[in-house]
Amino acid sequence: MTTFLAFAEKEGIAPSHFKCSAIGRIQLVEGHLEFTGIDLYPKIYLPDMENQSTFSEILIKTHRHSIIAHSIRAPIIYHEEIL
Repeated sequence: MTTFLAFAEKEGIAPSHFKCSAIGRIQLVEGHLEFTGIDLYPKIYLPDMENQSTFSEILIKTHRHSIIAHSIRAPIIYHEEIL
């Protein structure tokens, strides 16, 4: 989610608080363990709801441009909350 924070900084806005937890699924694939899925649960706390639509747009960009998501084969599913 560092990609999200970088995009937000570029827009000149910042969440008042940000946290993200993750759950990874691992399976034995062709004799070795491999991530077969990753669920991210980012919670983005806003100082006010004025920039909610901008943060939503930044999340969409994050999904498309995440360095980590492009570096692994497992699908990454985002379960974001903007609070």
